[in-house]
Amino acid sequence: MDILEQIDFSAFENKSTLNPSIFDLEVDKMKMDVRETLLDVAKDFYDDLNIKVDYTDIWLVGSNANYNWSEYSDVDVHVMIPLSEVSTDKEFITDYINTKKSLWNQSHDISIDIYEVEMYAQDTETSDTIQGGIYSILYDSWVRHPEKMDVTVNQKETEAAIKSFMDRFKGAMKYKSNPSRFSSELDKLNDYLHNERTKGLQTGGEFSPSNIAFKFLRRKGIKDKIKQLKIRSYDTAKSISHGSTIGAYLGSKKQRQLSGSKNYVDKLDKLTAYNEKKGKKDKDGYSDGIYYSVHGVLYSSLRSASKGTGEKKSTIQYRVHSKNPKYTDYKVIYKK
Repeated sequence: MDILEQIDFSAFENKSTLNPSIFDLEVDKMKMDVRETLLDVAKDFYDDLNIKVDYTDIWLVGSNANYNWSEYSDVDVHVMIPLSEVSTDKEFITDYINTKKSLWNQSHDISIDIYEVEMYAQDTETSDTIQGGIYSILYDSWVRHPEKMDVTVNQKETEAAIKSFMDRFKGAMKYKSNPSRFSSELDKLNDYLHNERTKGLQTGGEFSPSNIAFKFLRRKGIKDKIKQLKIRSYDTAKSISHGSTIGAYLGSKKQRQLSGSKNYVDKLDKLTAYNEKKGKKDKDGYSDGIYYSVHGVLYSSLRSASKGTGEKKSTIQYRVHSKNPKYTDYKVIYKK
């Protein structure tokens, strides 16, 4: 199914009331048990930050502090901290806070009914960037009450924004075989996603096509996907598998000598010469014309690889073609 066919625009529309799972609608205040839980979590999160500057407030912001909540909404809790008092190095403290926030949210799975709790540390100096309703969990009162607005989502422009991003995503995926370039393309993709959202918020507010596109893509797990791909590309670029150097075996002997010990290279050369002399037959009188490297040992057929390792032929066949990083020591080498 095309991703554009999965968009439920009704999920972005305003509701007639605030979220009844969060608020007591009769008194227009946060439910007592919800407030107590969020206070406890926020204080634990603050302690985990391990900084000496006190927080000034704890806010609920985002769609669950407004009328546009939906089943996809998070409970966005912002611990307000004057970060300039923590460090004068703005870039350092921002990176530190974001890292601690990410680790916390990845390590915990707290929810209010079906709504996942997400913790943030918000710089008090940037509090004016938060739009819509703001509820002080600490003081149990509204900092800014949300307003009911007539909202019209520009579906055509939102779909165009999503398609533009997905085209860029597909373009980046073309570089998977080049870890360094792939990582760079993923960084550009992530920057593009956030820059477009920022521009949308500044020009059109929360219901701008760019922000709606960002929310939809986040719900589809695209941010997590980019993060996982970036980690994988970095790990691949930095990993070494001595068995993988045999992939160049049927190429230049000089290159093989540069990439492995001379004794081992000589053994491989003798094995090749022997097989070619015998008409590519292994010691069992059989060769499929393909070499198999398993944990750095070269076999001249699938049968001999199976006998040498004690593994089933089907298992070896699966692993030599698998992209799972666990099986990087299983290689298939086709004779040219």
